[in-house]
Amino acid sequence: SGSGGGENGNGASSLFAYVSTFMRRVAIPFFLTQHGWPHVQRVVANVRTLASLFNLSEGDKRVLDWVALFHDVGNGANTYYPSRGMSDKEARDRHHEFSAEMIREWRAQGLFQGILSDEDIERVAELSFRHRKKVPLPAAAHEAMLCVLFRVADGMDIDARRAQRNDLGKFFEDIDLPEESVPHWEGHRAIESLRIATEGQGLVFELVVTNSEKAAFQIAEISKELSCLTPLCTWSVRVLKAR
Repeated sequence: SGSGGGENGNGASSLFAYVSTFMRRVAIPFFLTQHGWPHVQRVVANVRTLASLFNLSEGDKRVLDWVALFHDVGNGANTYYPSRGMSDKEARDRHHEFSAEMIREWRAQGLFQGILSDEDIERVAELSFRHRKKVPLPAAAHEAMLCVLFRVADGMDIDARRAQRNDLGKFFEDIDLPEESVPHWEGHRAIESLRIATEGQGLVFELVVTNSEKAAFQIAEISKELSCLTPLCTWSVRVLKAR
């Protein structure tokens, strides 16, 4: 795997230090917050936990940190590429494509110079593109494993924190939700927390819920996400009632 590059890349713990360096070079705060900066932070935490459990190298951890940062920036593509005249829905539906496109554009502009190697930038772009289940996993076994771990880390962000506000900053109580969105939001709000435990050679994903009936929707969703872990390890979901 690529080792990353640059004077600012000193392993996963330096993520926010070298992100701040990058942010001085390209103004993208909107695209980081469009889908929720707290979501990004939680995915970083999730992917670091999984990286430790699977004994990933520092280079792989660094790449996954950057995937966590950039995988959803394409949600803001309709504003980033105004001349294309795309709708919010198109940007969201194809955000994985636009995320990869933006990353490669920034590489071509030299914005990652001294922060990441060209090889690792391409890995970040490719994994950002493939983080959605509808896109095939990478052909290379090692990159496919990283993609699986990232998909799981992204999918693990399903507790009540995910449903406090929408992407425009409106609180749940002030949103007129379409009927098809209600199970998603109520499912999130019924999950107090998610944590990982190890049992033998397997992983147990423990969900603490306040309402089992409403949480069922998101429990089914996370189970689908976790199914891609099957070639890597045994896993199970355990549901616990909140006290």
